[in-house]
Amino acid sequence: MHLLTTNQAKILKASDNEAGYRTAILHLRPAYSHKKVKTCDGLHGVCAKTCIAMTGRARFDVAVNARDRRTKLLIYTPDIFMSLLDADIMSFTASCSNSGDVPTVRLNGTSDLDWTRYTIPRTGTNVFESHPEILFYDYSKGAQRVLRNAVKNYHITFSHSERATDAELAAILKSKKNVAVVFAVKRGQELPTRHKIGGRWYRVVDGDRDDLRLPERDGRGVIIGLRYKIAFDSKTGKALPADARFVVTPGEGDRATRKIVTPTTFHTYN
Repeated sequence: MHLLTTNQAKILKASDNEAGYRTAILHLRPAYSHKKVKTCDGLHGVCAKTCIAMTGRARFDVAVNARDRRTKLLIYTPDIFMSLLDADIMSFTASCSNSGDVPTVRLNGTSDLDWTRYTIPRTGTNVFESHPEILFYDYSKGAQRVLRNAVKNYHITFSHSERATDAELAAILKSKKNVAVVFAVKRGQELPTRHKIGGRWYRVVDGDRDDLRLPERDGRGVIIGLRYKIAFDSKTGKALPADARFVVTPGEGDRATRKIVTPTTFHTYN
């Protein structure tokens, strides 16, 4: 059983557009709470309803079932899960070595777990210490996790949400960490070049060009701009509007106006 995915459209764009990098990504069941595992820090937030896991091809049964199987494996047999993850990473690293590429791994493709708490049985250490040759990256809605992260080969971008405060955003940006913001911008349209938080303007980097979030490419203390992608109801299959507190209208200053984005306004981005 393989846990990592390497053929997702957005991660392939990083390989196409940025020679020298290859990415593998882990997808678990999002917004899932169990007595042993809570897969998302933002479980009770707006993002649980409009999760990226319910956009594009990620919403179909094959992808959903695969995420469920991986999540159950982590919950009930964590040692087996971590051994399989370890083997996948070693195989991916060997493949990258043969092709001359730099291996990068995103563990929270559709989750928000603290992977420093999980141990690789082979080494007795966490995945980052077990694989120092790998550049790991993720998005997280845990402000303190982002601020406290001191793992040298792990870069975490903070995901703005309705729960984020200006003080948190300013502190993260001041610490030279990056913040991802979803803007009310259509597919194919330009993102704003800068955005104001806490009375200060910050440069906006286009996060939709690919999935690879490394400070060596994006810079430090910048905003990662993302265009809103339509999510679909898991039961009805109908498109869901974005919550008014989640999507930011560009160019309107501090705590920029949020608005409902209707399905007729935007196109699905895969």
